[in-house]
Amino acid sequence: MERLQRFAVAAHEEQVATLAALRAAHADESNSLSLGFGGIAAAFLIALMVPASPVLNGMTLDTIAEWTSLLLVSVGLALVVLAALTPAMFLSARDAARRERATVWLRAFEEELARYHRKRGRAARQWKRAH
Repeated sequence: MERLQRFAVAAHEEQVATLAALRAAHADESNSLSLGFGGIAAAFLIALMVPASPVLNGMTLDTIAEWTSLLLVSVGLALVVLAALTPAMFLSARDAARRERATVWLRAFEEELARYHRKRGRAARQWKRAH
């Protein structure tokens, strides 16, 4: 609450700069979570299909050892892909949290300014002249 009040009584230029920064962060869709997770799903499917390609080309796996080795290679490739994509997942989640935080603060600051604009009396007139 104190942060909102400090914002409301800050200089007009500071308010404009703060709102502009929050609006920019709110509108930033450069790092979409759905795009990131879609890429991760595609990478997992590719990693799982590579070892299965001999089976699809007509070769047969007759023993349990062959099936087990195929499964281990698939899991190994999936883990490698997951390890490679983990930093991108963390960055995507961080950016989504920043965007959400900017949205919340933007609305709170705009509501606080609206509240000050609705005020009446001498203090309200002084605030309006300053802003």
